[in-house]
Amino acid sequence: MHRLFWPLVYLMSILSAEALPLRPSEQRLMVVPAIPMEPGVPTERDYLAQEKAWGQRRLLAPAQERWKEQPWGPKATTLVERSLELKAAGSVLPHPLAPLAADFRALIQEGADDPLILTLAAQAFYAENQDWRVGKELLERVLNLSGLPTAVEVMALRTQIPQLMQEGAEYRYVRGRLVDVMIRAISDGTYDAEADAVMVRHQIAVLDLVGVTMPSYLARWQETVAGSEWPDWVKWTLQGYGEIELAWLERSSDWAATVKDEQWEGFAAHLKIAREHLVKAWEARADRPEAAGLMVTVTMGDSGGDDELRLWFDRSVKAQFDYQAAYNNLLWAYRPRWCGSHELMLAFGRACIETGRFDTGVPSQMFYAAMDVASEENDAFEVYQREGVRDPVLAMAKGYAEVQGLPAGLQQLRRSNAALAAWLGGDATLASRLLAEAGELHFCTLNFMNQMLLSEPQLRGEVAARSGQYGPEVQALAMLPRSPAGGEHENALKALAGKELSADAQAYVQERRDYAEFLPKLATGEWVSVTPRKHLTSFMQTGGRWSAEADGTLVAAGDDSRWAVLALDLPFTHDVEMRYEMTLEDPKQVEVSPLGWGSAALLRWSPKMVGDPEDGVRCMVSSGPQGVVGQAYRTKPEKGTSPVAVTLGDVNQVLARITTGALHFEFNDVKVADGVSLEELGIYRPEGRIGFGVSRLPSGTKLKIRNIQVRKL
Repeated sequence: MHRLFWPLVYLMSILSAEALPLRPSEQRLMVVPAIPMEPGVPTERDYLAQEKAWGQRRLLAPAQERWKEQPWGPKATTLVERSLELKAAGSVLPHPLAPLAADFRALIQEGADDPLILTLAAQAFYAENQDWRVGKELLERVLNLSGLPTAVEVMALRTQIPQLMQEGAEYRYVRGRLVDVMIRAISDGTYDAEADAVMVRHQIAVLDLVGVTMPSYLARWQETVAGSEWPDWVKWTLQGYGEIELAWLERSSDWAATVKDEQWEGFAAHLKIAREHLVKAWEARADRPEAAGLMVTVTMGDSGGDDELRLWFDRSVKAQFDYQAAYNNLLWAYRPRWCGSHELMLAFGRACIETGRFDTGVPSQMFYAAMDVASEENDAFEVYQREGVRDPVLAMAKGYAEVQGLPAGLQQLRRSNAALAAWLGGDATLASRLLAEAGELHFCTLNFMNQMLLSEPQLRGEVAARSGQYGPEVQALAMLPRSPAGGEHENALKALAGKELSADAQAYVQERRDYAEFLPKLATGEWVSVTPRKHLTSFMQTGGRWSAEADGTLVAAGDDSRWAVLALDLPFTHDVEMRYEMTLEDPKQVEVSPLGWGSAALLRWSPKMVGDPEDGVRCMVSSGPQGVVGQAYRTKPEKGTSPVAVTLGDVNQVLARITTGALHFEFNDVKVADGVSLEELGIYRPEGRIGFGVSRLPSGTKLKIRNIQVRKL
């Protein structure tokens, strides 16, 4: 009977399909092959167990010998074991040791001075609030020790480099030292035979972190790998990785149209060698995901096509189902600038959701795919609420809301991301529930929001309003498009006039009212006040920690961000003038970046797009080695006006004016720029936003902006 059964099913499917209306083919959602899910395939947890076992053998055991006579030795052993456990459980978490910070402080106070303890303590201290100052002295102590074990030296340098980058300090020497140490680690016993996979991943991770820019360093590293006694699959994988890096150094990261013929030739030659090495590595150990994952990048570079991209991706995840590098590489290859399209990225995300493997990070790829598209289109809500995106995104959020058994830190990250996804997907009730369960949003989630020009105050305010926490009338307003014009919006605001609302609800409604009234008021030519409200729902944010006080004061809390913007999300073409008061609280109480700090008024600001940096004028006041100066420029100070010395007072007056073709900028009545040509500054767009920016504002400081006023000229 089974021979007759399938033809009948096929016939019925045709008849059913003909009976249903079909969308035009160009409107059908793209579909990609399912993600391979073979039984018993290892996951990241299996790799992390290997890494933890290596840490016990090569980090903890030698350290126990060093401190076996110390009274604090038993506590140190327990704390290192807990650290290794958190690292193994944290998986994708970049800073998992925050829960141990207090214990490390207590242990150091007892006299613990072993380099392993000091390095782990520096990691834990930084994990608390990402402040490079708190562990700086500990890392310097460790790295100045003689006879430092290689494994600890690698850990300390890997910890120090991101913090030096955040500090804005010079770190070329540290990068070179780390490459030298990793070359030594290839053959000095830091990695034993049982840790071959750990050695491969550590080597690749370190070179990714360093970002080697000198081919001679890579060549020396490759020669050491080739001459080592590691198994062939290890050597071929690492040599293949090195050839990929050399290929991109040859090509450069410029757009294809600007790459010279000889650069293309060198690029192709290195990728050919990389392919040879990596294919042999995969053939030798098809049960390892690394070589196949790297082949996705090779295939992208030499235009191997979608079928080959998926072939190597599938081979990688058949070896480890949730090997993140393979997912990252394929999503990057699927970008329009390389081998794909936004539709292909989103289709891949849907395939990841369909695995249902919420015990892993695979379903999260739907969230990341949509985020990557949103970051290129600068409209997160439109992307996340598209047909074919909204439902799988909400399925992801619900899946991570229900999954049990994840480590605490990982669960917070998953639910924090899921809360953001639920909000963007339009399910405020689910988002509200996930926010309550996640507590504080994970800092990774905050970074993701900033990539999409969103902020935490905005999320929390919109979720509360849309889920009905502020009452049905406010909910009805919140569900309307946030347009500055329109009868429905105006009627909803009128219906709320005189209503008794909570302070948070009042702030939300008033901001919607301010937003709707801004352009009509601006058109009168009178000064219009811009009053930031608690939820900042009218603003776009690219980074930093922005908030609004009850009196409308805008606050930027220092977090050492290289550059962070908060801009009113209302572009217009008017020539305008903006003025406000600015104060800086306690700038001398904390260590400042060697590059100084800065604050800017922004005119005609627009967020960056693919291949195009952010636009607009930065009327910047900055403090650095040259003192406090004012300057106006687009994105590069060297292409702006000449720096002008200014004086920073307790309360500072800022005035910036942009007219047809010219800029005027004053700080405390000192003319920094007067009638400067916009063309000279590289400003050509007639439309943009008003906003504010901060650069490397130190942790522990606050920059406050009051009495913001704008008028049309």
